[in-house]
Amino acid sequence: MSMTSEQVELRFCDLCGRSIPDREFEQGLTRRAGEKLVGACCLAPLGATPAVDRASGASTAPTKAGELSRQLLPVAFALVTATVLGAAWWLDARARARDPGTRLAELEGRISGMQRVIDDASSKAALERSAVQTQVLAAIDAEAKARQADVAALREAMPKPDSSVAELRGALERLSASLTDLSARQGLVEAGLATHGATLQRELAVVARSLVDLRRASIAAVPAAGPAASDGAAAPKVEALPDKLGKRVDELAADNAGTRWEAVDELLRSGDKRVVPYILPRLSDSDPFVRRLVAEGLPKVADVEVCGALIEALADRESIVREAAHKALLALSGQRFPFDPEGSDTARGAQVEKWKSWWKSRA
Repeated sequence: MSMTSEQVELRFCDLCGRSIPDREFEQGLTRRAGEKLVGACCLAPLGATPAVDRASGASTAPTKAGELSRQLLPVAFALVTATVLGAAWWLDARARARDPGTRLAELEGRISGMQRVIDDASSKAALERSAVQTQVLAAIDAEAKARQADVAALREAMPKPDSSVAELRGALERLSASLTDLSARQGLVEAGLATHGATLQRELAVVARSLVDLRRASIAAVPAAGPAASDGAAAPKVEALPDKLGKRVDELAADNAGTRWEAVDELLRSGDKRVVPYILPRLSDSDPFVRRLVAEGLPKVADVEVCGALIEALADRESIVREAAHKALLALSGQRFPFDPEGSDTARGAQVEKWKSWWKSRA
């Protein structure tokens, strides 16, 4: 908003809600991510480097909140590490139970088998081509030597009438027919090899696409916080996405939190409901800003079936995530159960139980 008397524009960070002074905005200490404005207060947790005042040589971005965040960083890092290790152990157990490795091994075996067939066919064609050429040269050489003797005998017998010329002509005609037949056979072999190779290439392309779909499906299969299935609701159906959105799905598995945040933002802004199974697991992301973005963006693309996961997100360790999850529940469920994201564990636990009771009654 603006004040006409002093022409002062107030800006707020879309991640934490803190006001952004004009000085920080003018010195480039803020960034825009799509339609969202991120202040210097949140750039450090996202992996961005604050700007430095060249005139004074000192950083202009740190605030008291930033200093407190750095003091709490070791504790937060230890909690995140423990959570990630636990999630990795649980995901590994789920992966072994579902045995996706067997499917990958089978597909890779098919690719190896197809490649061996192509190699064997190429080797066989080369050997047969070499054999045909050898046979033709041997036949020509043998026939030439035989005909040389006939020509010598013909010369000795001339001018007497002799049938050697007719025999020689017949032998040459037979040799020409043999050569034509061998050439036709070679053409058939090469045509068959080309057809077989094209078929194998198409099958390899299908298998490669299947591997991509399987990898993306495995990203969607990572459970979100409190999967809806645990409350009796069916999980969202996983569907294939266009290549543009599919590449964003691949970025959800990136190590960098900023990359994951941008991927979630792009998928949400697409408005495509098919992205829900892929972004829902990010409610358990190690980065609180990614979790918050997922919670506040789900009402744009999801239906009421994701409320189970959002109810579990009310117990998130970060208040900004709990607040976003509660707002999303209000928008999707139509219910108005109160919830204080800043309240005590006991108070919040009692409020969450009301949401869980409502969710179980729907099932």
